Amino acid sequence: MCLIQEFVGRFVDVLKQAIEEILGGWQSDLRENLLLGMALVTVILLMFLNNIRSAIIVAINIPLALLFAFSVLFVRGKSANLLSIGAVDFGIIVDSTVIMVENIYRHLNSGEFAELQLKDRIIHATREVERSLFFSTVIMVCALLPLFTMQGPEGQIFGPMADTYAFALGGALLLALTLSPVLCLLFFRNLKPARDNILVRWLKAVASIAAKCANQSKCLIVSSADLLTTGSFRWRPITLAISRNGTPSSATP
Repeated sequence: MCLIQEFVGRFVDVLKQAIEEILGGWQSDLRENLLLGMALVTVILLMFLNNIRSAIIVAINIPLALLFAFSVLFVRGKSANLLSIGAVDFGIIVDSTVIMVENIYRHLNSGEFAELQLKDRIIHATREVERSLFFSTVIMVCALLPLFTMQGPEGQIFGPMADTYAFALGGALLLALTLSPVLCLLFFRNLKPARDNILVRWLKAVASIAAKCANQSKCLIVSSADLLTTGSFRWRPITLAISRNGTPSSATP
């Protein structure tokens, strides 16, 4: 009996140590993903907007949106597992904030409605995109409906991920419509019109050339699209047969 108790005690100690190591690694991974996501979003916004203040506003909303999601899960008595937290895409979460801040920055930078006060110009820019942001968020949440209906082990695995995503998107939308305009009002005071950087000017030039080429050869583009679509449907049975049997011999075109 003493040997069995000693073995059980050692096993429990080893198990506790393993769990602590796993949780420690999970927390470090989550912290690393959060910081890396904020850094990437900040760098990309700096590349296109060339304004550090707009990047800071968007970066602030990332941890706040996640905090909103975890708070709602806590109030509902649910926990977020490693899959749900690790699968969170920061780009999707801050889409609404990026659109809101970019639209406000564009209005202020272009000098539109210069006769109005800064607050009124920000309100005008906010109303311009608020309906689009709301419906786009609703569409993304509706895409998660199949995950909400899962039962059994699948529901236990993917249910928390769907809850985390939905609440994070809802929190990001709420922050984009409330906090982001206020931060823009504080950060964008005395904002001077700035010229587009080299990257944006190059992208606009490429887009302009592509649009002109597309307008000059509409028939060729439509025919190429039809050919690619038809070819993809024709080759689909062959690719399915190869994926199942490892050989195209049994495929029927």
